[in-house]
Amino acid sequence: MVRTRINDRLARAAQSPVVVVYAAAGFGKSTALTDYLEATRVAHVRYDVAPDETTLASFARGLCAAFERLVPSALAAFPSALQLAASAPEPARELANWFYEHVRSVSHTVVVDDVQHAAQDPMAIAFLRRVIEQTAGPWRWILASRSDLELPIASWMAYGLVDIPVTETDLRFSVEEALAAADAAGASEDASEIEALLAFTEAWPAAFSIALRTATHVADLRAATAGTRDLVYRYLAEQVMSRLSAERRQFLLQTCVYRSIDGDILEARGDDPAILTELRRNVAFVTPVSQTEYRYHDLFRDFLEAQASQLGPREFAHILHDAARVLESLGRYADALALSARARDANGALRTLERAGFALIDRGNAEAVQSAVTLFDVPAFAGNAAVLGIRATLESNRGRFDIAERLFPEAIDRASHPALRAELTYRYAIALVRGNRDCTDLLEPYAGDGTLEPGLRASIVATLATAYARAGRFDRARTAAAQALQIAESGVPAGVRAKIYQQAGFVYLGAGELDVARRHSTVAVEIALESDGFEVAARAYSLLYNIALDADDDPVELLRILERIEECGRKSASRQVRLFALLAAYDLEVDRGNAVALERLDTQLDEDPLAFPRARLQSLSPAQALRASWGGDFARAFALLAGTADEPDTSERRALRYAEIAVYANAARAFEEADAALGRATGLLDDCVKMSRRAARTRLFLAIAELARGRTGAAHRRIAEVERGLDAQLVRMRAFARAVRAVCALQAGQGSAPAVAAALDRLRSEQYGGIAALLEAMPFPSASNEGLASLTPAERTVLRMLTRGSSSKAIATELGRSARTVDVHVRSICRKLNCSGRLEAMAIAVAAGLVERSG
Repeated sequence: MVRTRINDRLARAAQSPVVVVYAAAGFGKSTALTDYLEATRVAHVRYDVAPDETTLASFARGLCAAFERLVPSALAAFPSALQLAASAPEPARELANWFYEHVRSVSHTVVVDDVQHAAQDPMAIAFLRRVIEQTAGPWRWILASRSDLELPIASWMAYGLVDIPVTETDLRFSVEEALAAADAAGASEDASEIEALLAFTEAWPAAFSIALRTATHVADLRAATAGTRDLVYRYLAEQVMSRLSAERRQFLLQTCVYRSIDGDILEARGDDPAILTELRRNVAFVTPVSQTEYRYHDLFRDFLEAQASQLGPREFAHILHDAARVLESLGRYADALALSARARDANGALRTLERAGFALIDRGNAEAVQSAVTLFDVPAFAGNAAVLGIRATLESNRGRFDIAERLFPEAIDRASHPALRAELTYRYAIALVRGNRDCTDLLEPYAGDGTLEPGLRASIVATLATAYARAGRFDRARTAAAQALQIAESGVPAGVRAKIYQQAGFVYLGAGELDVARRHSTVAVEIALESDGFEVAARAYSLLYNIALDADDDPVELLRILERIEECGRKSASRQVRLFALLAAYDLEVDRGNAVALERLDTQLDEDPLAFPRARLQSLSPAQALRASWGGDFARAFALLAGTADEPDTSERRALRYAEIAVYANAARAFEEADAALGRATGLLDDCVKMSRRAARTRLFLAIAELARGRTGAAHRRIAEVERGLDAQLVRMRAFARAVRAVCALQAGQGSAPAVAAALDRLRSEQYGGIAALLEAMPFPSASNEGLASLTPAERTVLRMLTRGSSSKAIATELGRSARTVDVHVRSICRKLNCSGRLEAMAIAVAAGLVERSG
């Protein structure tokens, strides 16, 4: 019976973006929502929260499953998103942001029924709240719950997001509805009896409807119960059961432990498919979830489970065991595992874990696996290789590598089946890679094992290839990568193939074969995006970024790639990926001198708690130092980088950091630190055989540092090295070199200020406005102070000691030199400073700020 009054009430509430329905069980919330949706024919997504979906992970996964038809990428990406979000400071917020990225393009009505199950976890409600607040307006939300939720309903009402909630007062049967229901049910009672029945059941729709269905009279109810709601419902449920055959009662008791029932379950049990149709006609407690799926009303399920448990612990455990077997045969391993756990059936749980434990973890059901693993304290679990490996994998995914490294070897030693041993070894290798540990010895024995399943073997060989590459063994790395790619083309799942192509791209990038690396990384991106593997796509895009950075140096293209990386980071819930994209974009925009973009990025950095210190040292600090130099704040630029030169992970990166320090130290008149940094950078450049973009940038920064000291000859040599070795396609870097050469020519008296200005304009046109600003702000020596800049470290030391009033003899004693040597330094100082004696030299040094006057 359609209740027009309730449809109208819901329609009025639905004029606001959020509709909330609060009522106890049996008040017809679900039926009312179904009738309303059918009457309005509104397109919608419906999520009926299951009784065991009581955590953030299970609730978020259920919501993703509800959206699978519209946005399949959300459910596909959920496992990795859950793992990454779990380590975030605010997992609910992180997961909500991730979910929003996947569904933001659709506008829909979303119905979430039985929200009270999820309300057991405050983080699940926090997740729901954030998603609602992100989407309310374009979307309409309808929430139904048995109880009040920890949602800001009052605030939402104040902002117009929600109308007054629909409650039990609205949902109770009116007299007119009761009479209409009685008429529809063919009840023979007169109106007074119907009204009395309505009063006795307190207009509770479920109890009233069942009483009509079972032809129960008020007198019968009064005789059987004390009038309480629970007793009324129990009595009515018993009346329903008493009118069924023994076969149908047995069916209900055996199937009440399933979340829902469909044709596949009926077939696996050997039941007649018509049984559900018959029960729906005779019992008011079977409701459709979809056209092919049905479930029992929660109150009736509770009643049935109570009846089943009264058969005795052994019989009820047998019901759970049989249901778990059916679900396992259908590949519904998470539900099967949950039922085995309820039955405390260690053997059944172990069977499911051995068969699908790793797959459940990989599909985002780690919570169910964890519950089963920790439930049983029996020898069969404690010493089982698969269980040990599953525990190790769970610990590794949580970042507890110390525990994982203890469990994995034990699991491998206990594994008797070769395939399981290989699987455990591969997962152990992945844990080692995450901890920057070598795994080549572990994987090498399996690389040639043709008996392994192709996907596992390809993954092992590809991981081995990356391990070789990290160790600098590129011949072996290339061979292994080629082998992995060959295996991957033999029917390996798309997600695995994407990862293998990404790993091959990593190998060839490390080997310097950029064209091959670009080709494999591009294929990895294509396959990963087609299979919703956003984390792998992000890693492959990162490779393409590094390739483009070294080979093309096109900032517009680089920023486009970073946008894709950041998008994949949001869709995979990877904080690390998003942070990489943000910091890399900051670095590029500083090079470009793009103040508008930097203001936006500053805001993101201030809002983002993820910019941890190491990332700031490796990427953000150099960019901030360059930015500080634009206004001539070289002391701050130097302070930002001082002491960070050992942070970069390669000789080439460390050389660039030292070169940057040398520039800012010279400009800040920290000449000793500048010379030390210049020397370290020069030494590290000896390891850089190829004139890469980074090596060229390092030499040009060193040239700027030399020019800051008036050493035009040394600067000329640095610039010439870049011009000779630079690839033709690195146009921006050539513009950088020409600008530094123009400054060098001016310093040597062979150039002009207009030529420098033209070179800087060209630099800005090549998206190097930040470098142009640095060159403009640099305090390059003029004719009046170039002699001061040309002093050697020893001469500066002597000059500083002279300003303290020390004699040549005292200086000689302190430095361990002869007085004659000190006098030689003094004469050299006077000659370079073009002064008549040491007193004038001291005055020049103090006036220029090279040293401080003593006293």
